Amino acid sequence: MVNPAYGGTLPPYGASNYCVNASIQFYKPHLQPIGHNIRLTKNSFDPQLNSPHTSCAECTRTFLGDYFGNAFSGTTSVSSFVSTYDDGTNPAHRQQQVVAEVTIPS
Repeated sequence: MVNPAYGGTLPPYGASNYCVNASIQFYKPHLQPIGHNIRLTKNSFDPQLNSPHTSCAECTRTFLGDYFGNAFSGTTSVSSFVSTYDDGTNPAHRQQQVVAEVTIPS
């Protein structure tokens, strides 16, 4: 939990846990869950790292992005979303598009 762009005490803004993950939950037409909540991200990431500010440079509110999408083909769900995780190729923690495939539980 290190934020190289933040010089104050961590975590910022007084949050006790500020890292996030993406997950998916499938439901039947009458909202009965199918299976369990499935984690899509391999690694947690900090949405505050290199996030654009919503209104001004001095503002503390940031925007991770509304780039969530789902497509389905047969028994496969394909989800897309952004992450700021650095896997060794993203040292600036820029928002990068992630695509995750999971089998839809029956």
